[in-house]
Amino acid sequence: MSHAPQGHIRRGLAWLAVILLCALPLPARAEGCDTGQHSFAVAERVAPTATEDGYETLRCTLCGYSYQAVLYATSHLWGPWAEDIPATCTKDGKRHRTCTRTKNAHHEVEAVPALGHEYKRSDTTSTCMDAGQYTYTCARCGNSYTEPGEAALEHLFEETAVLAATCLAGGERTFACVYGCGESYTEPIAPLGHAFGDWAEEQPAEPGLDGLEACVCAACGAREERILPALALPVAEKLPLFNEVDAIAGGVSGGVILLALFALPPYVRTLSRSRRDSRAYRERAAFEEREAKKHDFRKLA
Repeated sequence: MSHAPQGHIRRGLAWLAVILLCALPLPARAEGCDTGQHSFAVAERVAPTATEDGYETLRCTLCGYSYQAVLYATSHLWGPWAEDIPATCTKDGKRHRTCTRTKNAHHEVEAVPALGHEYKRSDTTSTCMDAGQYTYTCARCGNSYTEPGEAALEHLFEETAVLAATCLAGGERTFACVYGCGESYTEPIAPLGHAFGDWAEEQPAEPGLDGLEACVCAACGAREERILPALALPVAEKLPLFNEVDAIAGGVSGGVILLALFALPPYVRTLSRSRRDSRAYRERAAFEEREAKKHDFRKLA
């Protein structure tokens, strides 16, 4: 195709030579040449190629008159392709072109092969719940298909919240998946139980009166109390006066004992009642304090 301009130049030169030859004075014509009855023979011939024209010089054997005839290139001089039916991803198309040689006009038609799909991949990331996916979409026609991607992930949990346990109420730990899938679970925390210290005496026991000792929880301040048994009452001793006159008076010691027996019961009963009242008061106060703290724990829980 690159030799086409040279072919045109050669044709131009050939026609120019013919014109010049025609302008030259002709030799005397033989009989019959005046009427156009020349007897031509090929005097010179340049054969055409696939891309360039050739020529023949024809000369009359009678009068010498000659001219050149163009011999066109043996191949076509095609123009650009023109699309008739565009090819798609799955169907062939059609196009044609025209030969531009004036003496050899011709059309050529050919099929255009299907283009095939031009796929581009997009990825769907795998999660804890679903596997990933690869999607392939054709950039020309939009056709698409999918393939399995990465396998689903396993949950990865971490602690996100803690409800602390108390001495009496349990707590709770909350764990959530770090991938944001919404999965979570909880674990219970057992109650801590009281952390009581050593027993400390708050009220010593006395003869006829109970004592009190208590221990306190270091975590919540709850108290536990226990009664210290009262000490024994001292035994009454005889007075020296009665001992000295005991032999004289005779039976006086017995009288003192009888007097003591009659006098002591009210006193003993008074001490015993006082001891019971004091103990009951302490036990009731401790009970009310424990109930109040239980109520507070329930509110906190």
